[in-house]
Amino acid sequence: MKADAALFPFGQLPVMEDEGVLVSQSNAMLRHLGRKHALAGAGLAQQAAVDVLLDGAEAIKVSSATSLIDRLKQKIPNPPNNNLAEQPTNHSLTNY
Repeated sequence: MKADAALFPFGQLPVMEDEGVLVSQSNAMLRHLGRKHALAGAGLAQQAAVDVLLDGAEAIKVSSATSLIDRLKQKIPNPPNNNLAEQPTNHSLTNY
């Protein structure tokens, strides 16, 4: 599992390897590829414009996902509790 921590520093996908460089987080991947291929802007103003576009796309993605989740919750009268932290458990770490 410790080897996995090096591959997945946040415990999540996506993870990309590019010529020996391991990059996690989708926006970091986009910025890495943009810099690598000279698409990240030729100065501070252009780089800021690229950041605005990437962050704007992220905000749209988060807003859309939140809206979808809210609509799904309205269709399910009593959704199950999927928060594992609030659910009782009989497991201990020694079981794993």
